[in-house]
Amino acid sequence: MDHLVGGDTSQEIGRVLDFSPRLVGINRAKRITKTQAAHRQELVRWWMLSGLRWV
Repeated sequence: MDHLVGGDTSQEIGRVLDFSPRLVGINRAKRITKTQAAHRQELVRWWMLSGLRWV
């Protein structure tokens, strides 16, 4: 999640974590659905306000 907050793309996150960009995108979509966020920026805002630490 730190990479997402930093504005990294799926390709950049995948390269750093050794995951495929598709897997990164799927994981982000699942988190957006789970938190009922409307988009990436809202997910980041929700995460920052919650105080949670996601890898």
